[in-house]
Amino acid sequence: PEPEDPALTPVHASEPSPTELLKAALASDAPLAERFSPHEFAACVSAAHADGDTEAIARAARRCFASAPPKQLRSWATHLLCCRVAQNDGPFGLLAKLAETNQRACGHVFAAGDIAWNCRTCQKDNTCVLCDACFRSSNHQGHEVFFHRAAPGGCCDCGDPEAWVAEGCCAKHRASSVVEEDPLASLPPGLRQAGEVVVREAARYVVGAAVRAAGAHEPFNSNPAFSTTEPNEETGLLDRLSAAAQSRDEDQGVRVRLHDDDVHSYDDVIGALA
Repeated sequence: PEPEDPALTPVHASEPSPTELLKAALASDAPLAERFSPHEFAACVSAAHADGDTEAIARAARRCFASAPPKQLRSWATHLLCCRVAQNDGPFGLLAKLAETNQRACGHVFAAGDIAWNCRTCQKDNTCVLCDACFRSSNHQGHEVFFHRAAPGGCCDCGDPEAWVAEGCCAKHRASSVVEEDPLASLPPGLRQAGEVVVREAARYVVGAAVRAAGAHEPFNSNPAFSTTEPNEETGLLDRLSAAAQSRDEDQGVRVRLHDDDVHSYDDVIGALA
């Protein structure tokens, strides 16, 4: 047979590597969700880190908090947090198992109407409470106890030595049964490595959102939220807000900002200010 003409032989382009995919995604303005699922994004970040890009997790976390879909941000951040750890049950399953094996305090988050118990003998202050399960598994015989229906958002303090005496905790969370050690020591090394970076970027994101919300009603020309200069540190936004406040003319007087809590009426507000 005649030899094939090289010019007519089809050339199959190789698929881009995960590192190349991540680099292209971070250099593009396109939303991450158009290119990746949370799992795929985390896999690319892990591969880039394994290839020697030590800043891959930090850059990916910064981009994740800046452009991931808001309603899916928890999923994106959690996948990124666990990107350097082998996962048989997915990132949420991994964190759930770690929570079960390393739980020092109960931390049960109350829903509206849950029973919360107070014990004046065991609690460090009036805000400290136990959930119903921990209370029924602990001994408060002869103590002054009472319960109330909790508002949503609080949490059980069983096992927290700063909130509840050890003798009044349930057996599962009793402080005396927990060996004092570095709580990070039991975490997988990959989770500690990625966690340090992801949590730092999460804090930067929260601080930035809070400062922008606080400055949302400032005039445009003096509002640090509209500054085009990106801060180099986590405190950059706070520094800009402080500088803007100090630069105001003293003759502008005192400014009062009121946030609507969807509970009080305008008459309530007027009465409070009058």
